[in-house]
Amino acid sequence: MKINGFTLLECLVALFIFNLCLLLISGLFLRTIHLKEIVTKRQEQEFATFMLQLENELQDTTLLSCTPAVLKCKTTEGKTISIEKGDNMIRKRVDKEGHQPLLMDVYHLRFSKNLMTKTVTLQVFFQSGDVCYGKWVEN
Repeated sequence: MKINGFTLLECLVALFIFNLCLLLISGLFLRTIHLKEIVTKRQEQEFATFMLQLENELQDTTLLSCTPAVLKCKTTEGKTISIEKGDNMIRKRVDKEGHQPLLMDVYHLRFSKNLMTKTVTLQVFFQSGDVCYGKWVEN
């Protein structure tokens, strides 16, 4: 009478292949986590650069209006600067003469003004799902 089954060698080969697959999958997960950390760090650096550039652009301006979608300021030369969200970006427009991209991969932008402290708070929602907050103090 013949008994059908696996030999010890066949079982060891199957376990070896299974362990190799698990090792590759765990390596992929670790690589994905590492890439997400790099992207998040890059996004934070870009946001910090954006805030410095925004502060520099609006240095000698006076606030005209602040709606949830648009921040408008007037320069000493009489030009109107608008900071607003455009196609997946935050852009600067001067007297409606075109635009300059300031920050990319933006899903939503919201401004709010605090009259007591004369500050404008902005919330930037990125396409990755991250949210960054910034403040601009009016001159």
